[in-house]
Amino acid sequence: MNAPALAVVIVTYRTRELVRRCLESVRADLPPDVPARIIVVDNASRDGTVEMIQRDFPEVHLIANADNRGPAVAYNQGVAAGRDARFVLMLNSDIELRPGTIRPMLVYLETHPDVSGVLGRLYNPDGTPQYMRVQIKQWRKPAWDRPFRATFVSTCFLMARREAFQRVGPFDEAYYFHNEDLDWSERATRLGLRFIYLPEVGVFHHCSAGKKQNYGPIMAELYPSNLYYFHKFYGPAVAVLAMLGMLVELHLTLRRLARKAAAAGPAERDRLRQAMEYLKEGRARMLALARSGELPRWRPDQPLR
Repeated sequence: MNAPALAVVIVTYRTRELVRRCLESVRADLPPDVPARIIVVDNASRDGTVEMIQRDFPEVHLIANADNRGPAVAYNQGVAAGRDARFVLMLNSDIELRPGTIRPMLVYLETHPDVSGVLGRLYNPDGTPQYMRVQIKQWRKPAWDRPFRATFVSTCFLMARREAFQRVGPFDEAYYFHNEDLDWSERATRLGLRFIYLPEVGVFHHCSAGKKQNYGPIMAELYPSNLYYFHKFYGPAVAVLAMLGMLVELHLTLRRLARKAAAAGPAERDRLRQAMEYLKEGRARMLALARSGELPRWRPDQPLR
């Protein structure tokens, strides 16, 4: 196969029917004159996803992982598999492309060589706009009806030049679930890369479908992940302040859940207590990380582990 112009990289975990819809939408929207490679990285779903893709989407390059090491590892695998493409479209498995999504993104990048990537609006399945973060420090609501520069770009829906990944480097695999795209965005912004929001482009997002399948371990990683990020980019003083804020937030959240559990029925009480245990695990991991001396500081010339 000749080098594709576009690599479409999708990561999935236990979202078989959603990734089917995602792939159908990609298949329908790919312009016939654009050579493309579709790459799906399955994080050990064991729900029939692998078999479904092999049977129904034979054109897909499938990477079936033996275990779930998180999105950062999986997206790195997918981007590496599409390294010969000029552009990379990253999608969550719970995304459905609307007709006419891919070509405007490609055209914009072709005609704006100073732009490293483009993104569009996320919509709920009923067509209403969905909340989305587009700035690392988002102080005010963007004007969604016009193009603007975005500093936060999510793996949920982003088309970027291959050179962007070469310059910024891979996603930091120290993150299990949260903040791998925030970390990459921070590095990209500090290196001067430009990403543009296109108001005419949008996709349907079945929000957090994959996260729901692994919610407990993900929540246990949230707070140490946040501490890692703050220390890496803003230093130990800011990291300490962030950790104190997170400890207060955790204390209040645990008290609120305890009150709800006391008034709940047996099934709901068990669910809330399980959630509390995961949050306590996250607190313990954050404090252990703070004591470990293994928190990083970012340098532009420093390779990621």
